[in-house]
Amino acid sequence: MPPTPPSPAGRAGHPHPFTPPPSVKSRIIAITGISGLISGAISMALGEYTSVRTQNEQLQVEIDTERDALTRNPEGEEAELSIMFESLGMHPSSTARDAASQVHANTEQALRVHLAHELGLSPDEKQSPRVAAIASLVSFSSVGAIIPVLPFLIGFGTLGWGLLFGGVGLLAAGFAAAKFTDRNPFASAGRQLLFGGIAVAATYGIGTLLGVSQLG
Repeated sequence: MPPTPPSPAGRAGHPHPFTPPPSVKSRIIAITGISGLISGAISMALGEYTSVRTQNEQLQVEIDTERDALTRNPEGEEAELSIMFESLGMHPSSTARDAASQVHANTEQALRVHLAHELGLSPDEKQSPRVAAIASLVSFSSVGAIIPVLPFLIGFGTLGWGLLFGGVGLLAAGFAAAKFTDRNPFASAGRQLLFGGIAVAATYGIGTLLGVSQLG
């Protein structure tokens, strides 16, 4: 019986790693990217919901505390407001006292004034956690995370194309942010590209250390 020829994996004394064809690698990256997009979008949405909900609860605690103070000691709160008006330049003191008295004629109005002057808060500042979560989910999934994955979804995905699409997306985001903040658009775009580049380099470095590149 003739000897069995050694398999390719055993010829040089070490296993031969499987290298998938480019089309398969592109599909793997696309599936991985979409999976990361979905999980990242959900994570961002839940984080935004929790953050806004917590802020609203903290604001409500301050409102309840101030309302309780107005109920327990209205004269003291009125005197405190009068002193505050004087410190803001309302003179003579009788004018400040009259203004504080007029404000305290309406409990809800007094509550708003005390919150604004003492804590810099307003009961109307409460945002909707659901709206914030949906906005975060949509912006992350439809604008941010999908851009680097696009070349792999439309069939010409390579690392270079992914970096190019991602870089263009970062520059566009920087330019758009500058329009709302009245900043230098080139500086804003460059900063966005720099921070994105740092994130990409960190991700690539971690993937290399974990041996992810050996998948293909």
